[in-house]
Amino acid sequence: MRPGREAFAATRRGDEAWAYRNVCPHFSIALNYEPNTFWAYDAELLMCAHHSAMFRFEDGQCVDGPCQGAALTPVVIRIEQRKIFNSD
Repeated sequence: MRPGREAFAATRRGDEAWAYRNVCPHFSIALNYEPNTFWAYDAELLMCAHHSAMFRFEDGQCVDGPCQGAALTPVVIRIEQRKIFNSD
């Protein structure tokens, strides 16, 4: 990651893609444990590697876990040649 750039988690299903700041609302820590590796559950939910909170791809809403009802912060993205880029 380049200096001044914020880390984000991106997910894709078919032609749809979503991206969120890489910060779990539970303790404001990264969603992932290993660099560039994120966990998904049933290809529907993004899972925090630290406390198993589960977030819907479509809106970042936490549907299970310690921060249920909170949501991830979305990141504006663009897709070019099937690659996801931060638009900020």
